[in-house]
Amino acid sequence: MRRPALALVVASLLASAPRAVAAAEDAWGLFVAARDGDAAKAKALLDAGTRPDAPHAGAYSALMFAAEGGHLEVVRLLLARGADPRHVDHNGDTALHWVARAGRLEAARLLLDAGAAVDALDRADAGPLAAAARYGHVEVARLLVERGADVARRDHTGTPVMAAAALAGSAAILDLLIARGAPVDVADKILRQTPLLVAAQFGRTDAVARLLAAGAGVDRPDADGRTPLSAAAAAGHAEVVERLLERGADPGRADAAGRTAFELAVAGGHAAAADRLVGVTPHLPAALVAAAGAGADDLARRLLARGADANAADPDGRAPLVAAAASGSLATVDVLLAGGAKVDRVGGPAIVAGAGSKAIVVRLVAAGVPVDARDADGATAFLRAASLGQAGVVDWLLAQGADRTARDAAGRDVFAWMDAATAAKDAALAAFTAKRSIDVAEQRRMQALLLQEEGRQFLRRRLEGTARPSAGAGAPDAPPKDAPPK
Repeated sequence: MRRPALALVVASLLASAPRAVAAAEDAWGLFVAARDGDAAKAKALLDAGTRPDAPHAGAYSALMFAAEGGHLEVVRLLLARGADPRHVDHNGDTALHWVARAGRLEAARLLLDAGAAVDALDRADAGPLAAAARYGHVEVARLLVERGADVARRDHTGTPVMAAAALAGSAAILDLLIARGAPVDVADKILRQTPLLVAAQFGRTDAVARLLAAGAGVDRPDADGRTPLSAAAAAGHAEVVERLLERGADPGRADAAGRTAFELAVAGGHAAAADRLVGVTPHLPAALVAAAGAGADDLARRLLARGADANAADPDGRAPLVAAAASGSLATVDVLLAGGAKVDRVGGPAIVAGAGSKAIVVRLVAAGVPVDARDADGATAFLRAASLGQAGVVDWLLAQGADRTARDAAGRDVFAWMDAATAAKDAALAAFTAKRSIDVAEQRRMQALLLQEEGRQFLRRRLEGTARPSAGAGAPDAPPKDAPPK
């Protein structure tokens, strides 16, 4: 008895398979017609029995495609044939979410009139109003608000609709939300960013103005201690920086890492933003070190004119002259020397930090720094220049009497320094070649490391006449300093 029953089941399945295939093909045809706005084809398929809500991959419906494309005749046809305006796709989006993102005002009106839920939530707990706000579709947002959308709605991260409008930079949508009572200073749950900080970070000047006018807290920080001012400065939005300063933003407020808005602007290479902050940043030692470290000689000059001490270290103990030398900017080194920087205090660390630049080494020696001056780790400019493959610097230092047998505090000689630099280059090259995607900055960094390696190999050959003593064996017999290296 079981075999005949099984045979009937199999026969039934085989007989239904062609119908299932035909139904799938008809459903696909309806999607294409809806997407293309082909009302005649859509009507023919519906008349032939194709279901108006037959799901496509991802649970998309033909109504979603038609509404997103603004094909109003097809939208009306599908709704008249029973398409569900509350149908959701795999993301939890309804057709109203689709039209809100696309800015299709009349399609949104048709869906709402047909019973679409104005506050339907997707899988991220975001409604159509958030979608319209994110993409700056003012009229769609206005319609949704008029139909009762919740202006204070927050998604699963706690991000409010106001932040979506701020990100889009839509002052009109912000005005609409504020007029309906949306709170202006509510932050999300994760990054703790207010709408004002979001607008500042992305340079939405008009949105910043609207939020400030509505009473947004000008110095309210996020989870990393960044204020709207520091966020704008870090991103280089000079006009926003100026607007926030006009409204009383505190330029001295530091983030969780201790960086002020000026320091963030300088670190990001944002000259215009830094220019607006250099006259008001209150922490002059840290500001001068930041400017010096960026090689920003004009900013350093202006800070000195404001009374910054050319010898004052920042909270991390770094001196301006050392930072300037490390930046490779001779102009900034000159500004600091002219501003009173004392080489007897930091000459050793400065000349070692600047060992990649012959011009800086020459200038510091001329200012009174001994050629064999050492930094805190006992390194000399000769050791560091060799490790960087800077043959020109090495030759000049040796010509001035630099000690080619010098060792650092750990007992490493010039060959150990070059070996360590080569090992670091090899590790960087291995990581570089293992990456699937590489940006331009990484390519340039790798090219610089390879050029340094060429310089090291050249120096190795020239310095091979220098013996390699063991750490405890004392100084080796070395050729006279006026003899050329082999």
